[in-house]
Amino acid sequence: MSNNIAVSAAWDAVTKGAIKFATDQIDAKALHTLVVTYAEARNTEARASAPKAAPAATGGPIMPFGRSKGRPVASAPIDDVKWMLGVVVASVDDDSKARFRDNNLKLAEILQARVDAESGTAATGKTAAQPDPEDIPF
Repeated sequence: MSNNIAVSAAWDAVTKGAIKFATDQIDAKALHTLVVTYAEARNTEARASAPKAAPAATGGPIMPFGRSKGRPVASAPIDDVKWMLGVVVASVDDDSKARFRDNNLKLAEILQARVDAESGTAATGKTAAQPDPEDIPF
């Protein structure tokens, strides 16, 4: 039985039950049972027709807290990434957060890679101010 049919049948039972209740053919408990059955059918129909949740944002690791919480690190504003990197690096040395140390080290690497990529130092490992010695003309 499709859910629309189940809801329709449950509603018919409620309306017939209401008439029987009004004419003292059934008691309030029986009418209540019919109404609950109808409500359950409606809830099942609503769940079945509800839009499905959008898939989680793709794009690598997610910012776990802060202003950009829930956003991929790759698309978070660089200022937020730099802020989080400072917080995470500071927490690595905090003994009260020792149980998070391994995860924070991994997160710090990811955040540092994003900062390096943003500043153009990821590929060479050099800062923008350091020229390649091979490129110096003398």
